[in-house]
Amino acid sequence: MTATVRTSAKSRTPLRAWTRDLALGARFATSGGSEAWTRTLLTAVGVALGVMLLLVAAAVPTMLTNHSDRQYASEPEYATGGTRPAANTMLVKGANTTFRQDRISGHLLQPEGPNPPHPPPPPPP
Repeated sequence: MTATVRTSAKSRTPLRAWTRDLALGARFATSGGSEAWTRTLLTAVGVALGVMLLLVAAAVPTMLTNHSDRQYASEPEYATGGTRPAANTMLVKGANTTFRQDRISGHLLQPEGPNPPHPPPPPPP
């Protein structure tokens, strides 16, 4: 003959067990006086720093990719070989200067025909 242990349906629910474990952890964290509160505070600060580090680590590759895409889009495309002036060509010349020790670079554009390509818009502020 085998013995069976019966448990009530209330004690087997995952939500009830989770709540019971959470209450036990809160009791342990707060019942040790100022040392327990300090330990809890340091744990919260450590978790917050870890989350911040993960968010920054996840965002940096996207920021770098977007920066290089914008930089590539702002570069003019030069034709290879000899080209002749046409309705959709333009002349491009680099225009670099320094203002108050800040380097400023740009391009001077001159259309060669009535239908030149439009330059890309400036990046958002």
